[in-house]
Amino acid sequence: MGEEEECREQQLLEVESLQAILGSSDHSQTGDGEATETAGDACFQVRGDGTVKAPFRLRCEVDVALPPNEAIDIVALADSQEAGGADAEAVTHADSTTASCMPRPPLALRDIKYLPPLTLHLVLPPAYPLIAPPEFVLECVWLDTLAAARVREELVRMWEEVYQGGPVVYSWLEWLRYELVDRLLVEAM
Repeated sequence: MGEEEECREQQLLEVESLQAILGSSDHSQTGDGEATETAGDACFQVRGDGTVKAPFRLRCEVDVALPPNEAIDIVALADSQEAGGADAEAVTHADSTTASCMPRPPLALRDIKYLPPLTLHLVLPPAYPLIAPPEFVLECVWLDTLAAARVREELVRMWEEVYQGGPVVYSWLEWLRYELVDRLLVEAM
């Protein structure tokens, strides 16, 4: 059996396992071949059949667990790109370099007990999992660019150091669900 065939078999097993774990009795098939599985804390969608022409495309919504019986405070800093946006245009009679460097004040959110879910979009390339990690994009309204980059680095590190050659998607989802907030809180201090 060739490497590509072995990768495809492992992908099929991983996708079926994810559907069994994340799915519930609610299962729908849309007209475009997309399967959606919903569970209490995740929404999982699969597109494609794992071939080179139609690689598996996964969409996983993850509810991030916060510390039980505790509320947290979040301070969101504006990205440098955003700092030069509408606020800078509203400034008149100012040097353009000064206006583009004006930071926005941080947005402080207090006593947060629930966060909107984050969404992980994945594409399983033909060489996954033996040679290449999944390609992915993380969507999350409450992560700034710096924190999202740290999360991305951690997911890639997990594949390189722990899971290379084996399935990683479920481990990524569990890490995002249960360890993400602790990691971000530790790194913020």
